[in-house]
Amino acid sequence: MRHYPIIKKTLSPMLLILMSMPPAYSLDDAGFGDIDPLLSLPVVLTVTRLPQNLLETPASLTVIDRPMIEATGATSVPDVLRLVAGIQVGHAGSTRTVVTYHGLSDEWARRVQVLIDGRSVYLPTYGGVEWFDLPLVLEDVDRIEVVRGPNGVSYGANSFKAVINIVTRHTGLTAGNDVKVQYGDDNYRRTVVRSQGGDGELGYRISYEHQSDDGFAPVYLPNRDKPYDHNDKKLTDKVAFRTDYRAGINDYLTADFGASLGMRGRGYLTSGHATNWPVEVEPAYDADMQRQYGHFRWNRILSSADEFKVNVSYERSEHQGEYETALLSDIFDVDPSTIPLMFPGVVDQKLSASQDYAEKRYNIEFENSIKIRDDLRTVWGVEARYDEVVSASLVGTEKPIGKKLYRLFGHVEWVLDDDYRVNLGGMVESTSITDTNFSPRIAVNYLFNNSHAMRISYTRAYRNPAFLEEYADFSFFQTTDGSKMAQLWKSPGGLEPEEMSAYELGFMGYLGSEASHYDFKFFREELRNLITPIEDYSYSQPHPALDGILQAAIFRNGDWVDITGWEFQLKHKTSEDTTVSMGFSYALTQGIRSREIYPDLTEYVSNVADYVPSYTASYMLDHDFGRGVRGSAEFYHVDAQRFRTTSRFSIMNLRLMKRFNVSGKNAELGVAAHNINQSFYDFYDEHVITPKIFAHLQVSL
Repeated sequence: MRHYPIIKKTLSPMLLILMSMPPAYSLDDAGFGDIDPLLSLPVVLTVTRLPQNLLETPASLTVIDRPMIEATGATSVPDVLRLVAGIQVGHAGSTRTVVTYHGLSDEWARRVQVLIDGRSVYLPTYGGVEWFDLPLVLEDVDRIEVVRGPNGVSYGANSFKAVINIVTRHTGLTAGNDVKVQYGDDNYRRTVVRSQGGDGELGYRISYEHQSDDGFAPVYLPNRDKPYDHNDKKLTDKVAFRTDYRAGINDYLTADFGASLGMRGRGYLTSGHATNWPVEVEPAYDADMQRQYGHFRWNRILSSADEFKVNVSYERSEHQGEYETALLSDIFDVDPSTIPLMFPGVVDQKLSASQDYAEKRYNIEFENSIKIRDDLRTVWGVEARYDEVVSASLVGTEKPIGKKLYRLFGHVEWVLDDDYRVNLGGMVESTSITDTNFSPRIAVNYLFNNSHAMRISYTRAYRNPAFLEEYADFSFFQTTDGSKMAQLWKSPGGLEPEEMSAYELGFMGYLGSEASHYDFKFFREELRNLITPIEDYSYSQPHPALDGILQAAIFRNGDWVDITGWEFQLKHKTSEDTTVSMGFSYALTQGIRSREIYPDLTEYVSNVADYVPSYTASYMLDHDFGRGVRGSAEFYHVDAQRFRTTSRFSIMNLRLMKRFNVSGKNAELGVAAHNINQSFYDFYDEHVITPKIFAHLQVSL
């Protein structure tokens, strides 16, 4: 791995600095206790950008707070998200996790927006999220707010099916230094070192994480004489830094920076395919990745209800992975002398392929919240963004391809009386590759009392094509002269945004206290103009001998889907010691999803209902046994759903931890057992997730 010496030289001294820092101040001394009262649950910001009680939000929302995150024993954010009603999580390899809402996803999950402290982290190239590449340490996460449904009115295109906002902890809410070491099956290793402190007006946190594992074990499938063994090991080093500065009575500044470097295993070591094609076409190789970001926020409190915000962010990521296939004669299992007959003008040789890309994003946003009257609040803002991708291997040109984006958004909350709340919002968005679109939302909430409410809403959202969908041009090349041998991905360009209209009838409320709340909704989602990769044999040119053998994936609009169902989310604190969480989603689906175009141009259409599970369920029981002992049990079930293959699976996890004191230092020892009920697969049948045990020790220094 070419970047690993840089990791060692850069991050090893960082560990020494962290450990030598003085003990951090106490929260009481910090003076930050009154900074962020609106971010305390159950008040949320993600839905409209206005602080709202859960009874008043115009969309369904699930909040996973810090105690729930700890209770899961999760090793990553996607594991935590299984608690959310309607969310499905799959593994397109140990290095790539898929998080989608109501199905309809390939390995990039382009229809779900992911934010960290309001900053979009989806990749411009592919349009999805590389979860393990994010410079984010799970222990720094305060809560996760998930808008279950489109929210383009607040966060623009790509906030299409759901919005996941990961909120990190304010530095005034944590103090001290701590180290966490975690080990598990499949050679899983994770080390986290954090330091948090300040002087009353200025707080800081710096976190370092190292994580590595060997990936999935080889898999024997029926009627295969060899195992599938992917090269899917991974190694990641991350650094994340945040500082919060109270510049005066009215001004608050936050700056955070992060970087991650790592290695990702790609390709196959052995293959269960009868002809061994996966190994011959994509033998094992290692890809390198790196990612950096900077995010600056300025909040000016104009009054108790008026606020002005500025957000400026920069992000850069890079992926480097080149490889060569086996010889053509080995791929097709023929004598080398046959190759010139199959492919005129081509000698027996290896082919080369690359998935190198570099991308940048610059973003600036202004937001203003105003209380016009006691019964009328509004928030409005403007945003400008520039995305750039450089990838000769993926888009067929060495020149940078850029996209400019401009947004104007606004939202009004009108309190008609004690019983009714009206939410009206809209966003106008224009990009340099698509037409201007308008995303509206209207919602009316009726409060039965101070604990229970009903909501009816309509919203419309769009998803712009990712760079790969709009400009794809990925091929295998001859190693002898560099000429194109086989087209793998191709886009005709000129794609239009996907469109979605969503209708909801919801009921939400509290059960005795704000710590216990529920959300129930009936929903209908109408998705149109969907962008689908179609396997088209006609793009196997320039070599006709590949027709019927190798087909290219092309991207086009046209598919449609209607999803109708109901959903239930519950968090209930049954006692001071016990919390129950439950999520359930049921869906009926109809529509058209094209899959393949044969040489005679007839089109094969698959059953779109296969791509949306009829139901998804999650349950968690968390209990404090006293004397520092806490345990939890989780159960997840996903009915039959197609990612790359069709699967149906259940997961059961158990966790037990003990907090204790050693020489005046707080410590925690825990063990978590994941997938204890069965081995299963989700995205590929080539990736079987087996039962695993994880143990950790955390010590405050």
